[in-house]
Amino acid sequence: MQDFKNALLIREEQSEKPLIEDVITDNLDDCLKVAALDFVVHMKDNKMPLRFGKMLKIWTELGWGVNYKSKPICRVVITPNSGFGYRHYYKDPRPDKHPCWYIVPRLTNMETYKESIINENLQNIIWNNATYCVYGERSPYFNMDKAPGCSPNKSCAPGKNIIVLDKEIKNNCDSFGITIWNPDITTINGLKRLLALEKKARDDLSKTKGHE
Repeated sequence: MQDFKNALLIREEQSEKPLIEDVITDNLDDCLKVAALDFVVHMKDNKMPLRFGKMLKIWTELGWGVNYKSKPICRVVITPNSGFGYRHYYKDPRPDKHPCWYIVPRLTNMETYKESIINENLQNIIWNNATYCVYGERSPYFNMDKAPGCSPNKSCAPGKNIIVLDKEIKNNCDSFGITIWNPDITTINGLKRLLALEKKARDDLSKTKGHE
């Protein structure tokens, strides 16, 4: 397995943008690699190839995203870290601490296909992966004077309680978001379906606007 830092050095030294398949193959271990490559292939097959974006130097992360109907629909990030507190706390259970990956889906129209989500039992992917305030009671940094990644003086702390798919999500971080860390194949398959529903919702919205 290639040291993750090599991917960063290559990015600095070469003009071409790194391919996500190469970074996955070189840096993720076998238990994560299969699911990650499966997701990338699916996105390409559905005309949503992931394109390299801005490198997040603060956390030494590499990110790829895709827009649909001119708005972000998904982002994939590969990172050597896990558990850094801002918005998406995750504690890697693996003892080796190899690099992680996570997916940030943008399901901006999910309330319009709420019935499909519930009927197909996909709601837990959304509820269980909602991002939350680092100062809220759901955070491992709850009651800390200064938690990692965010200022305690922000007006939004300790987060907002909002209703998502008829369930209250407590201590949500500012605007609602989802971050899915190291997903397995079952979660990937559910996410594929959620993205298909989101695409259809955006297509329907474009048709409606086109007839106005």
